[in-house]
Formats: sequence, C-alpha cells, structure tokens
Amino acid sequence: MTSDSTLIDREPFVDEELETLEEQPSPELTLVLSKLARKAVEKLEELVVAPISSNRDSIRRALGVKRLDVEGHEFASILAIDSTWSSPPLELVWGALSVIVVGYVVATPGSGFHGISYAALSMFAEGPSGRSIELRSKILEFATVIRTVRKYSGVVDAVLVDGPLLIAPRSRYVYTPAETREFVEDSRRVSGPRLAAYVSRALIEAAKACRALGIPMVGVVKRVGSKFLAPVLRDAGLEDVARAVEFSNDKALASLVLEPGEYIELGSMLDVLSSYLSYLGREKTLRALEDACSGSSGVYGKELCEVLRDTAVVMYRARGEAVHPQATRLDIYPASSAAEVLRYAMIESSHNSVPVPIDIVDRLVRIESASIKRFHDMLLASASNYDTLALLGLTNPQKSYLFKKAYRQASRFEPR
Repeated sequence: MTSDSTLIDREPFVDEELETLEEQPSPELTLVLSKLARKAVEKLEELVVAPISSNRDSIRRALGVKRLDVEGHEFASILAIDSTWSSPPLELVWGALSVIVVGYVVATPGSGFHGISYAALSMFAEGPSGRSIELRSKILEFATVIRTVRKYSGVVDAVLVDGPLLIAPRSRYVYTPAETREFVEDSRRVSGPRLAAYVSRALIEAAKACRALGIPMVGVVKRVGSKFLAPVLRDAGLEDVARAVEFSNDKALASLVLEPGEYIELGSMLDVLSSYLSYLGREKTLRALEDACSGSSGVYGKELCEVLRDTAVVMYRARGEAVHPQATRLDIYPASSAAEVLRYAMIESSHNSVPVPIDIVDRLVRIESASIKRFHDMLLASASNYDTLALLGLTNPQKSYLFKKAYRQASRFEPR
C-alpha cells in the first residue's frame, strides 16, 4: 500500500518533468528550420512578390480595381454561420473519429443571440478523410441557413457563411446535385467526392430559402485558395503574374494590389468557373457544368446553374486597420445585393479583415484539444465491456500529447 501510494503521489511530478523535456527545442532542428525559413522566403519573393510588385499598375488596370467611398449600409441584423471539426481526429484502434460542430450567431444592435445547430460524428474505419469531413460540414452549414432564416424570419437582414458558397468547384460531382429532399439524412450514407452532390443540393435549398425572404446569402472566404484571376491576367498579357497566382492564389495577389477601401469584381460565379475550368484544362468538369446549365443533367443541375449565374464574386480590402492587411473574397447571392453587401463589409470588417459577425461565430464554434481529450474519456467511460474498451484505445498513444497538454492546462482552472 505504501509503495502504491508513493507512486500515485509522484505521477504529476513525473508528468511535468517529461512535459518540460518534450518542450525543449532541439538545437539541430532549430538550425535546420532556420535554413528552411530563409529558403521559403527567398522562393516566395522570387516567384510571387517580385512579379506582382513590379507589375502592380498593369495588374490594377487589367482587373479594373475600384474604390468604394460611400458611407453607411442598410443591414442591422446579421446571421453568421460557421462549422469546425476536430483536427487531428481521434485515431482509435477501431478507426478514426472526428467531431463536427456547426453553430450560428445573430448579431443585432442589441445583445444578439447564438446557438449550436448541429453536432455530428464522422467515423472512418480505414482512416480519416479530411475532404469528406469538410463536405459534410458544408451540408450542415446550409441546413443551418435554411432552419435559422425561417425561424427568425423578419429579424435577419443578411446571412454570412464562413467559407465559399460553392465548395469543390473542380469536382464534376458538384455540378450534379443530389435528387433528394432529405439531403442531410441521405448524405450520411455517402462518403468521399460524391458528397459534393449533396453540398450542391443543400446550396440550392439555402438559396431558395434566402430568396423567399428577400435576404442575401454571402460566402465569406478567408482561406482563398482559388486561382480565378490567373486566366484574366494571362488574357491581359501578364503571363509572369498569372504564374505567380498559380504558385500562390487570388488572395495573395489581391492583398498586394488592393488598397484599403478598394475592390475587384470578378463577375458571376458561373462565368468565373467556366473560365477557370477551361484555363485548367478540366474538360470533364467543364462538360458537367455545361450539362447542368443546359438541363441535360436534371432539374437540380439547372437550378444550381441559376444560383451560380446570380452569384457575384468580389474581392475587397476593408477600410479599417488590420493586424495582417489582406484581401477577402465574397460570394454574394443574389448578385443584385452586391453593392449593399460590399458597403457593409467595407465598414463592418474587423482587424482580421472579415465582417465582425464572422469573427464572433468563429470564436463560438471551435473545438479545443482539451474538449477532444474529454470526449475520448467519455467514450471510454461509456464502454459496456472490455472488448469495446480495447477498440476505443488510441492506436498511436505516443501522439496523445496533442490532446494531453491542453487538457492539463484547462483542468488547472476547474474546481476540484
């Protein structure tokens, strides 16, 4: 008994000592990382910064940069929606498991209100699939749009969705929307790229719900990985700048070219995608888009095409100060509301270069490492027998530090 008690008393001391040792940086690794950092910056300056900076005036003319100087906007109450998922996933002996959470904030001149609309599990017996999780979360985001705008009809003036309205534009599945009314339920039986068809179906229904209430739906794209501007720059004779965009993305170029209060109109989402897919040589995907617009792929394909035709794509830099000055993309449906949405975004963006409600909902909808550690503990506590318990163990226990440290830090502030 004495020996056991001594071991139990010493466990926290041993853990803290090991944790301290794990946190000490390796001198050899630090040196290697320093060299890699310098090399990365040199490549960035050579392939992206130099071509853009030396052609800035030509780029601005080719893209038709505009300035917005008007004051005020008409939006008072904004619904902002975001989703997140646990990363890394819990890798168990049974397989990989991720938690998806979707939530919303209604930002009003008063106090506003918020909530969690969905909490779901993505379970993969053969290993995690980040793309499937991303597509599932988008389906749930659009389901939240539909549910919430109807619930607060007459209260919400505009909807902001964190991320693009059309996800996976290079996948042909996205242009053949699933022919089902129960897109949330039916999507649970699908995985991989085919989930894009359910995302499109969800987008169509969300657009209908917003159109029926006369309110715009806007995709606020912070992580702009698209290269939509490359074909525009190539057609303008700026080949080296087009290559710079190919090596980086639209956000990098717009962030260097735009001044605060300026914006670029890329056109309708339909035209942008047609040009982009042609530029990439994605013939099968382009044919799928054309089939959708012609109606040959079904009624929902044609409805998707109408949504894309009526979605304006804009990149802007907010007028205020920013921590890291950068451009943000807006996918605005319907296109007729683009001017009003842009006025709102220009004025009401935070120091993070996105509309303030997006910042708020991003803080609400997050999954901390400590929460995943607690969730794993709950899984273990729920097991009814030893066999189940064995399959719920971490298949890679040496990686448990990804969750343990945050869990310990959070636990220090909990009542004992």
